[in-house]
Amino acid sequence: MRLNSRWLLLAIAALPATAVCASAQNAADQTPATAGAMAPSQAYRLGPNDRVTINVYGEDDLSREYIVSPAGTVSLPLIGDVVAQGRSADELRDEIQRRLADGFINNPAVTVMISGFRNFYILGEVNKPGEYPYESGLTVMQAVAEASGYTYRAAKRYAFVKHEGETKETRVLISPDMLVRPGDTIRLGERYF
Repeated sequence: MRLNSRWLLLAIAALPATAVCASAQNAADQTPATAGAMAPSQAYRLGPNDRVTINVYGEDDLSREYIVSPAGTVSLPLIGDVVAQGRSADELRDEIQRRLADGFINNPAVTVMISGFRNFYILGEVNKPGEYPYESGLTVMQAVAEASGYTYRAAKRYAFVKHEGETKETRVLISPDMLVRPGDTIRLGERYF
């Protein structure tokens, strides 16, 4: 059987478009799975119960670990409460430097490092629901393992995630690389037969 070369060229030209459409569909199917993930380019924003180590060069009385209060502040000698909630470590450093330079220390050199994250919560169909310490790069699968795995009736394909500060949970497709954020509440539902 002999193919018309014109039809063959049209068929070959159509292949990349089909592949692009398939890739777009795969990306659309995966969107819910990444709903819990924080984009790598986003700077981590501090919140209550995060721990930060603040060092002020030459000022040992100011240099130590601080815990962000439930009000979202850290309280430093000399300058009092500084708002930490919603700020990155660099933004917090800049604010502390600015306030210390305002009549307290000449040319303060300040560093701020995150030394501990606020906990996350995992509920529902896991063997040990509760509050667990967050570690950078934690995935939902690792969080389930931390909670001693799924119960026998757990729906393992979807989870309900509520990020800190949100009022509603979102149903998301679980993927092996789906990240947990500090302060997240993850609820595993029950499967229906």
